[in-house]
Amino acid sequence: MLRRLSVKFSAAAIAVIFCVELLMTGLINGLNIYYTISEVDEIIDSILENKGKMPENFAPREPRKDDGRRFDELRYSTRYFTVMIDPSGEADFIDTGHISTVTSEQAQEMGLAAAKPDKKRGFYSGCDFRYAVNDVPNGGKMLVFYDFSEKSASLGRMLEISAVIAAALLAISALLIALYSKRAVRPVIESIESQRRFITDAGHELKTPLAVIRADAEVIELTGGENEWTKSILNQTDRLSELLSQLLTLTKSQENLQSSFAEFSLSEAVEQAAQGFKPLFDSKSLPFEINVAEGLALFGSETLVRELVSILLENASKYSSAGGSVSLTLVQTGGKAVLKAVNFCDDPPQGDTRLLFERFYRADSSRTRETGGSGIGLSIARSIADAHKAKISCKVEGKRVGFCVKFPKVYKKAD
Repeated sequence: MLRRLSVKFSAAAIAVIFCVELLMTGLINGLNIYYTISEVDEIIDSILENKGKMPENFAPREPRKDDGRRFDELRYSTRYFTVMIDPSGEADFIDTGHISTVTSEQAQEMGLAAAKPDKKRGFYSGCDFRYAVNDVPNGGKMLVFYDFSEKSASLGRMLEISAVIAAALLAISALLIALYSKRAVRPVIESIESQRRFITDAGHELKTPLAVIRADAEVIELTGGENEWTKSILNQTDRLSELLSQLLTLTKSQENLQSSFAEFSLSEAVEQAAQGFKPLFDSKSLPFEINVAEGLALFGSETLVRELVSILLENASKYSSAGGSVSLTLVQTGGKAVLKAVNFCDDPPQGDTRLLFERFYRADSSRTRETGGSGIGLSIARSIADAHKAKISCKVEGKRVGFCVKFPKVYKKAD
């Protein structure tokens, strides 16, 4: 259990760290991209406002702490070109004097292509150029293309570096978590083991006095005859004995049983466990249908699976409505086996059905006392399902109550 819980703890912790790092990396790079594009757009807008030329005294709209030299040098370091489109859609003026990698023919082609869509700004040729379009008084358009290739490469490097750093930090965090996870979960394991030992020891210690009380009550009945007091004593001792047995079963089902698991016939175990309930349903005049797929095998505990089937059918017998019916099916779906127990109930459980699997939970206390329930049977069923890495659930449709258990990694036995 220590290893299993430490693995779960490590997986959860690493997942949280991964999400935090992914969010931080995304935010840092997203903000960097946003501010870089905003800065370029501000330069492009200034060129458009200055009739296609870089202003001599350019300054950002939102001044930053800078010595001013950076903005003075922008006139000489900014690589851009301008294209004028006349009202007929032809390029009548091209200025490539501030860029050496683009010819006039290329600038004309890019300007005409960018002017066709109804877009005021965007990227051209991937992220190599950032452009903006401005309408001019004569009905034409002015386009300014800014060479964004260096900034794009810089943003890419920033993304790569931050991703590598995040991956390295995640790997280091995963290593440290793996090294110290057992130490972190050990107190929890010790507490759980202490509770289990207490339940097991207390259960065995209480069996003897309960047996003595029952024997004394039976002797009193033999000597003085049966009365309401002896009958009550016997009923209560039976309830306590059943509760102790269920608590011990629950404790056993929660232990690490992997070492005692073995391959067994799931079909035969379910069929035989279900057949034992036919006399009970016949005595209550409840039609009982069994439909079990043949040849299914499972790696697990046959004893616990039989107990699981018994719990589901016993629950169905207690709460089935008169004139209703009960069915038990086992089918294979893909690589999984699905076990379903369905019955009809006049007063089905309401609200969150997951609470039915909690210890000592009673949807209706008075009704549970009448049927003799202890509120722990379905909790045992869930523990058995968990031990086999199966999923158990309850679904209520009108008066139809169905319990479903999905076993993983089931397979057909070879003939």
